[in-house]
Amino acid sequence: MPTEPHQSFLAPGQRYVRAGRTIWRADNQLTILAVGNDLSGHVWATYRDSHGADSTAPATQFERAVAAGEIVPVIDGPMIHC
Repeated sequence: MPTEPHQSFLAPGQRYVRAGRTIWRADNQLTILAVGNDLSGHVWATYRDSHGADSTAPATQFERAVAAGEIVPVIDGPMIHC
């Protein structure tokens, strides 16, 4: 029986920065370029690092880093809290 594909909150164009770094500086940011499933149903993210190098890693690696506060999203514009 096939398993349900993993879903991810990652999407192309999202930018992240390591915690404690200046968020607005592009040379500190990681940019998600593509997100997709392989034949086994695992989700992979291709990203560009702050030095311009492209790499691919499991999406779960990014998700864990966000959940642990190791990397934070770069957010442009005002935030509204309800």
